[in-house]
Amino acid sequence: MLGNPRIIGYSVGYRSYDKIFKSASLPVSIGDQFTIYQFNCFENAQLYLGIEANVWSVFKAKPESLSLLNADYYVAIPLIYLNDRFSLRFRISHQSSHLGDELLIEKAHIKRLNPSMEAVDLFVGYDLTDDFTLFGGAGRVIRCDNHYKIKPHYFVAALNYQMTDFKVYLGNLEAVPYIGLYSNIAEDNSWRMDNTITLGYQCDKSYGHKLRLYLEGRDGFSNDGQFSKKRVQTVAIKLLYGY
Repeated sequence: MLGNPRIIGYSVGYRSYDKIFKSASLPVSIGDQFTIYQFNCFENAQLYLGIEANVWSVFKAKPESLSLLNADYYVAIPLIYLNDRFSLRFRISHQSSHLGDELLIEKAHIKRLNPSMEAVDLFVGYDLTDDFTLFGGAGRVIRCDNHYKIKPHYFVAALNYQMTDFKVYLGNLEAVPYIGLYSNIAEDNSWRMDNTITLGYQCDKSYGHKLRLYLEGRDGFSNDGQFSKKRVQTVAIKLLYGY
């Protein structure tokens, strides 16, 4: 889901003024996903058991400090089924969040909460065409830290659209422009919409890691740890290497 603001991969970016941290910021991520076991399946279908892990960190965009503001740690075990244009993913995940020490020193009034949770979710994807994919899914938080209660249910809808008619060729490099949309509603945020749109270029190859340069616009709730109940409106530019 190319509009997902929490894509797993190696990335760096610049995010516009965030009213939560009162500054522009530098979002950085380090993570990957691997297949542990491929099950024998019937013709034209594959079933994979995998593992994925990622750290998303946010630094203040000031050269004199580059203070760490927040870090979210994520690990999950997905079971992925692929069959022609249809895909399905069942996932069990853990996420914990920690405020940066520099932020606590600079803003002594902020109380450290460090939310932690486990969740299960199920997503379905379908390729309407070679360039257009729709996604939908639902999840439930099955445990959360008593110091940061999270209401359990959430739903997601998303789409990817690759504009292959507008490919750019630079020597042996072939880049395809794309649009990604990602919308979710969560019981924890009173079922209010949380929307992300991405627009960028993806280095085109049929498998493995891909390089993406894109703009990301968000109108929703923060992804950064204990601030997840606060609304944000931001624009970011990111470079990502991942699936």
